[in-house]
Amino acid sequence: MKCIDCTIQYYSASKNVDTRGKQLPLLSSRLRTFPHQNKTSLSTSSDVSELLYQPKPGKATQEKEITIKGERLTQSNTFTYLGSTISSNKSADVEVSKRVQAACKSFGALSKRLWSRHEIKLTTKMKIYRTVVMPSLLYATETLTLYSRHIKKLGSIQMNHLRQVMNIKWQDRVANVQVLQRAGLPSIESMVTASQLRWAGHVRRMPEHRLPKMVFYGELSEGKRQQGGQILRYKDTLKRSLGKANINVDRWESLASDRISWRLAVRNTIKTVEDRRNEMYKRQHDLRHGAVDSFTSDYQCTTCRRNFRSNAGLSSHKRAKKC
Repeated sequence: MKCIDCTIQYYSASKNVDTRGKQLPLLSSRLRTFPHQNKTSLSTSSDVSELLYQPKPGKATQEKEITIKGERLTQSNTFTYLGSTISSNKSADVEVSKRVQAACKSFGALSKRLWSRHEIKLTTKMKIYRTVVMPSLLYATETLTLYSRHIKKLGSIQMNHLRQVMNIKWQDRVANVQVLQRAGLPSIESMVTASQLRWAGHVRRMPEHRLPKMVFYGELSEGKRQQGGQILRYKDTLKRSLGKANINVDRWESLASDRISWRLAVRNTIKTVEDRRNEMYKRQHDLRHGAVDSFTSDYQCTTCRRNFRSNAGLSSHKRAKKC
């Protein structure tokens, strides 16, 4: 192997927590002597190596300098490694956008040969969609700290694809829950929740010396969170996923230690989340339409006898339902 194709991640931290931020010359010297100390032909090259600097929360990105054999490394705000993108601002926005681009590319490549062909059954299309497109859309999302806006963005892409496959337009007034039921697919929310719980259980069963488990259970020795709205941590999203799956936060580790029991709990997660979504949709639907029909109005459809608050609502109803 001639060189290392990687990034050097440089973290900024306080003196009592981490000292790597103040040891750039030491880091450079260790990179130069790494092949000799490990007795390997592995070497570093500034042409294929980049510097990614992650500052403290609320601090601006600064220019840092690390040299290898007299050549300065290029500083980058993003770096893609093994299909996953790391950002200098520690946000998942760039990675989610990459996932959306990859899924749309996979979906578009099969548009003429599969999705638009009416002689192919819908069940066959959904199997291929779940096998080809969904892995590109949800790749490595179990390791990300996702906000609600990220889940909504991924879900909107899924809805857009499914509506194109089944030729469902917005004029048809078909809710997203009904689209998923016709396609026979779970929502993005339930799949991300299940995959995150599956990964957390896998890390829980790892030996103590494994790096993912050390990072998973690692804590800062000092420091405090800032006043105001807090940045989500991975443990916050994990607690949210445990709550959606009706798993006790205090006893999930003991349950995850048994692989068979944890796999059964993860499988039931999708059903639990989907049932809650369907119940919420039904309750909101009944409340919304029940409130519309419970009053008398001068704007009433002559076909279905439904009342409306304005002439605009009645006209829109007639165009959609062709009454």
